[in-house]
Amino acid sequence: MSFRDYLSEARSIFDKLYPDNQITEVDYEGPTIVVYTKNLDLFSHRDDLAKQIAQELRRRIAIRPDPSILLPEEEATLIIHEIIPDEAGFRDVYFESDTGEAVIEVEEPSIITARDAEYVSTIKEKTKWSPRFVRAPPMHSRTVKEMREFMREVKQERKVFLHNLGEN
Repeated sequence: MSFRDYLSEARSIFDKLYPDNQITEVDYEGPTIVVYTKNLDLFSHRDDLAKQIAQELRRRIAIRPDPSILLPEEEATLIIHEIIPDEAGFRDVYFESDTGEAVIEVEEPSIITARDAEYVSTIKEKTKWSPRFVRAPPMHSRTVKEMREFMREVKQERKVFLHNLGEN
């Protein structure tokens, strides 16, 4: 099957299993089929559906929010700061609007990810951003900071590369 066949097959399976999906785009990013949706329930609560479709297609599936439904970054930062417990050591948050991810830098990510992902689903539900937790360096590191800034600067080039990689 060609990559376009996988994309159309993924869309038809989503339509069959979840008719009110409000999918705006289905695209490849490297080995992953990315589905953008305006449906908050599909984005924040239906990870089981993505797993089911991934097994059927034998491809990785990621469900992301459509950029039009994302909460503004300032409001999302305040909400995320309220949700993250103090013992996790919240440091900073960066937003990748093209992927809908909020990269949250904390001192102890294991505290957040160990509790049945309740923090993840709460952040998804309230901010409509998909959280990704990264460990903050134990002491200030200019190298880590510059590498993370560089990755944010080249995100569009990375997205184009992954799309081209998925096509071939």
